[in-house]
Amino acid sequence: MREITKILKLGRIYFIIPGFLIYLSGSLFSVLTGSDFEIKKFILGYFPLFLAQLSVSYSNDYYDTESDKKSKPTIFSGGSKVLIDNPELKYISKWIAISLIILSLILASTFTLIFKINYIFLIIIVLVNTIGWFYSAPPIKFSYRNLGELAIIICLGIALPVIGYIVLSNNISFSLFIFTVPFAIYSFVFALNVEIPDFEADRYANKKNLISNFGRKPGYFMILITSLIGTVYLFVISFVEIISKFIDYKIYGYFSLLPFMTILITLIYYINIKKISAKLIMFNISSLLLFLVFNNIYMYILIRLSSRF
Repeated sequence: MREITKILKLGRIYFIIPGFLIYLSGSLFSVLTGSDFEIKKFILGYFPLFLAQLSVSYSNDYYDTESDKKSKPTIFSGGSKVLIDNPELKYISKWIAISLIILSLILASTFTLIFKINYIFLIIIVLVNTIGWFYSAPPIKFSYRNLGELAIIICLGIALPVIGYIVLSNNISFSLFIFTVPFAIYSFVFALNVEIPDFEADRYANKKNLISNFGRKPGYFMILITSLIGTVYLFVISFVEIISKFIDYKIYGYFSLLPFMTILITLIYYINIKKISAKLIMFNISSLLLFLVFNNIYMYILIRLSSRF
């Protein structure tokens, strides 16, 4: 029973939460643009993504054992430490990751055939699984070659909302592109936040990313500037009538002030105490999650008002 508990801990199931919220956003936007909400397609379309996300936790812990020795585990960074304390589980962790990827691809293929979903769905699932595996696995090792942030942007910020949309609409559109841009921006903010606590560990393991290259303080300013770009983008597109046909992006802009102000306050605190803490990063990440929740609630209200549910 203890072994099973440890294996489950490796999965860090809470990592799924941001991904699900983004997937839900894509699906809600699809309904807003005219698609019917089909609960069966929504759930079954998410399963391949769920398995792909879960596999990353197992493969990352397997390949990041060296860097995790020097890191301090937090909810969203530092690894689970399970394989460091229980090296006999390494082999199991690797094969769980591989099995989850295979199952994800099988379910995605089956879903595509049964529901006659656009093949873009299957292509994206293959891409997400590939990037997820090679995020830390050789020979590519995205997270070790200054490509970790880009990998997170593609998988978290682009693939998830697009798949959520395609599952219900069975197509892509220009409005989806406009809608997806903020997710790409804020997934970059998320990526930088989770790298900050691992600064020393990443340098020890020779991991190349923006934080390990430039340091925590410059990295924190990158987070603030990127968050500001996200806010500015949302307010700017709110004035373009054809783009704001389905959503008042000004409302999103107001919501985006939450992560921006949180990051600004924690940055000021960090500069004053000259010491980073996991709590500061958790405040930032929590504000990003709340931003997603508020956006989804707003879209749900719009859908209810239009009687599309």
